[in-house]
Amino acid sequence: MKSLLYNLFTVLVINLYFEMGMGILYCNHINVYPRNKCIYPKYNVRFKLFGYTKRNTVKGVPRELFFFKLYLLMSSGAVFVCGIYFFCKELKYFTKVMQGYCIAALFFSLLCIAIFERTVLLYQYKKLTIRNFFYLLFLSKRRRAKRYIGEAQIASTYKTRRRTYATVVCNNKEYKNVVVEAETPPLVLYKLLDVFWVERKEEKYFVYIEDIMRVMLEKKKDYKYYLRVSDLEIVPVFENYEQVIENSDNYILIPHLLKRAWDYEEGDLNYSITDRDMKAVERWCFSNKIRYCYRVMYQSMPLH
Repeated sequence: MKSLLYNLFTVLVINLYFEMGMGILYCNHINVYPRNKCIYPKYNVRFKLFGYTKRNTVKGVPRELFFFKLYLLMSSGAVFVCGIYFFCKELKYFTKVMQGYCIAALFFSLLCIAIFERTVLLYQYKKLTIRNFFYLLFLSKRRRAKRYIGEAQIASTYKTRRRTYATVVCNNKEYKNVVVEAETPPLVLYKLLDVFWVERKEEKYFVYIEDIMRVMLEKKKDYKYYLRVSDLEIVPVFENYEQVIENSDNYILIPHLLKRAWDYEEGDLNYSITDRDMKAVERWCFSNKIRYCYRVMYQSMPLH
């Protein structure tokens, strides 16, 4: 009996380690993971099985993490049933089942991580070039952000076996061999290292937690902050004009969050923020049906 409980406890510990690893992987890469490759389960299912995805409601669950979680649930259930069965027969066979489970889980996790990283790299860097290759060799380097060039128009396109390329005009300048991510205007031209691409300019339909946190922690004197629902912009409103918009459905009052003993100073926002503050802002956004995400996510986020 003790051996059976020990083996089942081992399965639980392995699942917890995999869950922690998936959360860290999610926080490291969700901001550069393609939204169209995500899976969107119902919120009650998503937040119970993928609790770390509460940090970002703009994107769903990366499909690699979704299928790996599904595999863990199914394989863990199978191991539990086998454990009960072999407990009634011979326990020595259950040890072999445990060994097979650990090897299969490790192999499947490495496969999912490899596919996940490939998806992220292709989405962020668009294609592999000589400069990209040498840049990626230095894994300790800080990840670069894409550079905004401007709004663009497609002049002509041509297709290869895997991609569509175009000649685009942006800021009265012509760019050739531009990777086409979308063809429906309005389009925006970006550059990362030596790769140019165009993608569709999207309307703002979410807020950044850091922006909401900044105004929640700010010392307000004679004005309050409201979130304008139509374009999700933060608007300061003086008390004299507050009655004009307080009954409007297009404005939501942003509450004050500063209740601690120390003083908040401009520029010390990162020092003052706690995980409790971040979760309070997330709850406020979720209760008002506002999609949110973070500009920067950290590895420790899924551990809280």
